[in-house]
Amino acid sequence: MGRFAVSTMFFHEYPCDQIFDYIAGSGFDSLEFWVETPHFWVRGCPEDELSDCIASHPELSPITVHAPSLDMNPCSINPRVAAISVEYAIEAIRMAERIGAALVTVHPGRRTAKREPSAPDYTRFEAYVAGLREAAEET
Repeated sequence: MGRFAVSTMFFHEYPCDQIFDYIAGSGFDSLEFWVETPHFWVRGCPEDELSDCIASHPELSPITVHAPSLDMNPCSINPRVAAISVEYAIEAIRMAERIGAALVTVHPGRRTAKREPSAPDYTRFEAYVAGLREAAEET
């Protein structure tokens, strides 16, 4: 039988230690840790606390990491928005390696307006994927 995991965003108003306790107590096999889980995100992403939660709940390992996607758009027509979005996704890959996560979920971004994709849209997306691949190969 497959493993079952739940997203930490469902528990977004709770601190990480409580989230891990709730998920383990619910009988899930793992979790998808959203980097943007507020208690983690707004406090500067304290990886030591996250690592402690993982160590306290080995039955949930390996976890997966969900790269930041709220307010992000790695394919934005605005190069500054695209750059910071890619940077956050790459940092999530690096963090996943440091904490022993098995997988990283990323979002592809979106076109800035409702229209057919254009060559620049594909170019931005390809640059995003190339950056993700490079970061994954480094870890």
